[in-house]
Formats: sequence, C-alpha cells, structure tokens
Amino acid sequence: MAKPKAHDPRELERRIGVLEDELKQRDARIRELRADLNKAEALISEEREHVEDANALIDSWIEAFDMVQGDEGWSFNEWVDDCVLFKDKYLELLKDWNRLVPNYNAAVQPKPVGRPLAANEAQQRQVLKLHKRGMSLRKIAAEVQIPVNTVRTIVAKANGADRITKKRWQKLHPGEKWEERSYVPIGNEKLLKRIELDRKAETAWRARKRTINSLPKRISETVTKGRELVQAAKGLR
Repeated sequence: MAKPKAHDPRELERRIGVLEDELKQRDARIRELRADLNKAEALISEEREHVEDANALIDSWIEAFDMVQGDEGWSFNEWVDDCVLFKDKYLELLKDWNRLVPNYNAAVQPKPVGRPLAANEAQQRQVLKLHKRGMSLRKIAAEVQIPVNTVRTIVAKANGADRITKKRWQKLHPGEKWEERSYVPIGNEKLLKRIELDRKAETAWRARKRTINSLPKRISETVTKGRELVQAAKGLR
C-alpha cells in the first residue's frame, strides 16, 4: 500500500488536529500549575504571617516573664528562678515538717510506761482536790479507797515530777538540767498534724519544672528559626 503524500490534505488535517490537542493539553496543564502556584504562594504568605504572629507572641512571653538575652540566647530573670527555688524549698520544708511530727507527738504525749494507774479519772480528780486541801497521802488513799502508791503517782504527775514527765521534758530540752516546775498534765498538749503531699500535683510540678528549664532554649531556637523562615518566604516572591 502506498504511503500518503506529505501534501495530502487529509494528513495535514490529522497532524493539525494532533497539534491542537497537544496545545490544549499544554494549556490545561499550565492552568493547573498556575493554580497550584497561586495556592502555594497563598499558603506561604499565610504561613509567613502565622510565623510572624508566633514570634510576636513569643516576644510577649519574653516581656511578661522579664526574660533577658545573653550570649547563649534568652534566659529567665532572677526572680523567676527564685520562684522555682522557693517552690523546691517549700517541698523540702514540708518533708522536714512531716518527719518532725511523729517525733514531736511522741515527746509531748508519750505512751504510758509501766502498769496503768489503779484509779479512774474521777478518782484522780478527787485525789488532787483532797491534796490541794492539805490532806495527807495516806488519808487520801483511805478516803478514795486506792493504794497510797497510786495517790503518790497521781500527785507527782500533777506537779510534773513523775518519771514520764521528766523523760518527756528531757526530750524537749536536751542538755538542760531538770528543775521541778509547774506542769501542764500529759494529754493537754496540742498534737501536730502531718501535711499530706498531693502526689499528683507534685508530679505535675516536676513536669512543669522540666518545661520551665527547657523553655529559654526552645524560645531562642524557635525565634531564630522563625525569622529565617520569614526571610526565606519573602525571597520567594
């Protein structure tokens, strides 16, 4: 079969049609690329504005926390570091207090030693009342119907001269010489209470402290990177 001649109108028409189709496809592709480029430019512009807003926000944080800039970037002012330090000191004092509580309570209200008194509270009050009137210990024992030794112990405790009171006083005043003195009976002292730590809050504080310690470096890096990106974005236009 013979090939059609180059000047064959049908062949020329076919080739023109092919070229027109290719031109249409090229134009459509150019429109797509131009649309994508416009979207990219709009996105770059929006992101540049966002970075600038973020940098402005960080500048506000820097001003709010009175941060100072040194050779290695931004750092907190002394008062912020002091706040963190005082928080740590508070936690240490709290632990010291809780360690003190059981020792103090044991000193001011020690557990009874020896045999319990052979007299109830009513009998003890009666003993002290009769002793105040000047009645002898033997007569008090006969009146209240308790042993003389029990009467002697009750009176000694009221005067702060019994064995338990002396032992307690020596714990509270180590190294000092005992002197008989007016005494508040055992049981009238106010006991101390532990201050319970909020474990959840303490764990959260440790996490915040790590964030606080890392924040100056992160701010310096973020501000520097943000400014570089803004400059790069401006150079694309």
